[in-house]
Amino acid sequence: MGQETTSSVVLDSLAWHLAILLVASGAGVLLNKAIFNWTGLDLPSYLLSFIVAIIMFLVFKSVGVGEYIDSNVVSRISGTATDYLVFFGIASIQISVIVKYAVPLLLLLLWGIVLVVLTLMYFGPAMNKGSWFERSLFVFGYSTGVFAIGFILLRIVDPDNLSKTLNDTAITGPLTTPIEMFAWSMGPMMLLGGRHWEFIGIYVAVFAACIIVNVIFKWWWLKLPLDRKAEGEI
Repeated sequence: MGQETTSSVVLDSLAWHLAILLVASGAGVLLNKAIFNWTGLDLPSYLLSFIVAIIMFLVFKSVGVGEYIDSNVVSRISGTATDYLVFFGIASIQISVIVKYAVPLLLLLLWGIVLVVLTLMYFGPAMNKGSWFERSLFVFGYSTGVFAIGFILLRIVDPDNLSKTLNDTAITGPLTTPIEMFAWSMGPMMLLGGRHWEFIGIYVAVFAACIIVNVIFKWWWLKLPLDRKAEGEI
């Protein structure tokens, strides 16, 4: 798994690394609750925990504690947590709901397949210069289920997070969260109220804006070969 960075007489090395992750994740959850109570804004706990972890890393590095942290051990604990996350995500699916709404779910499934495959094979390489497949596969998993599906697919193709997909996901969270929150909160009301074309128009505009921004800032890599080198190899 990794190296024992502490003496077991004082503190078991596995317990030490687990404690670091629990402090970061727990602080993220508490910070999320505090922000929600203050502002009513429900940010992803993963985003806040990642920010707390960055701050902890900088502090540990400045005081020399970073020497006692093994990245391999941290990665293995994170992988274990991801496995449990996927298990409970799948276990929470209610079969009765799927059977009751089988026809509309099938239509959504077919249209969703078109969207996610298009995103994976076209917009993925177009908007990512390096490690486009790893990054796109994470979005594919997230789009076809929940965050946990994206995590498990990313672990298959990039177990050590060499593509830095998770890092960028946390950093870009403040930009994507408001768009998702609007869809979750206002989307159902607009659709039930007969304002479906207005809802579609809003997200078509957001989609077009993303394409325009990528083209203007020359972040459009569609002409590069699909077998180009990964992020860490460029």
